[in-house]
Amino acid sequence: MSDSHDLHLREDLSKQENRVNVALFALMQQRWFREWILSKLGLPTDAIVYPPTDQYGLRPDLKVDSVDGKGLAWIEVELGKNPGQYKRYQSKFGPDQVKRLWGKRRHRGDLSLEEVAERVAAEEGLHPQVEKSARLLVRLIADGIAEHSHSLGRSTLSQEMRDHRLIRKLRNMLGNRLRFELGESEPPDPGQLKVNTTDTDNNRGFSLRVYSHVSKLPDSTVSVMSISGGRDRVNFPSLSMLQQYLPRCPEAVRDYRSALCDMNLDIGKFPLHGRPGLSLGAVLRGAQGLDAPLRALADCYGCPEPGGREQ
Repeated sequence: MSDSHDLHLREDLSKQENRVNVALFALMQQRWFREWILSKLGLPTDAIVYPPTDQYGLRPDLKVDSVDGKGLAWIEVELGKNPGQYKRYQSKFGPDQVKRLWGKRRHRGDLSLEEVAERVAAEEGLHPQVEKSARLLVRLIADGIAEHSHSLGRSTLSQEMRDHRLIRKLRNMLGNRLRFELGESEPPDPGQLKVNTTDTDNNRGFSLRVYSHVSKLPDSTVSVMSISGGRDRVNFPSLSMLQQYLPRCPEAVRDYRSALCDMNLDIGKFPLHGRPGLSLGAVLRGAQGLDAPLRALADCYGCPEPGGREQ
């Protein structure tokens, strides 16, 4: 047996999506399943599928090699969909080299996990050991998609909120760095800040968000400013929260804290889940001082640590 150095060995099984990935890899040992899924993705049915180590600081979930070791494609598995990440992978690995195995048919991937579960559940006459693996995959997919759907519930801003005084101020400052159209599971690109809201707060609030490689949210973001319930109060994360979710951005976090201190709010005095806040008027008056720190937080997108993967 040859010693392969490109196998990913440290999967984080606390994440539902990663548990699905491991179960998918386990069932790839079955020829009927491996050939079916490769055929559905338009790939040679004698190819080899495995979890790879990272390349270019990125790591799609599965790699597909020919029998002679030539790289053929990459498969990115999502419980929902992630167009932003798909585009980044395409830019690094090639526009035709990345296959999307996304949650439901309506997510319009190259194949859906929904279809995979249906195909596996329909297979009959399996050995009892293989049947256990098949049932595990079907259950993990069903639970994962349900959990993912339940964790969403965020939407794009209404026109009413886009006309809010603070949103207009942010648009004047940050211009096209602000992204209003991103879907609920789409992370912002490097240098961008995502703006969305909760489904129940659509006309009364917003959240300004930046990418976080440790966030467990579907869009891998953390909020850096928000309003809820139509209140004239602007909420900010605590210093501990920013340090936890943006551990590779200490200078940007420090500058953001400093800018808020200049507005008489020290986020360092609040606990992890505290809710530091300022009046809307105070933020509007001091907003220009937040311009550069917000840009720095957005620019601090970063690459995953060696051996890690982009979330």
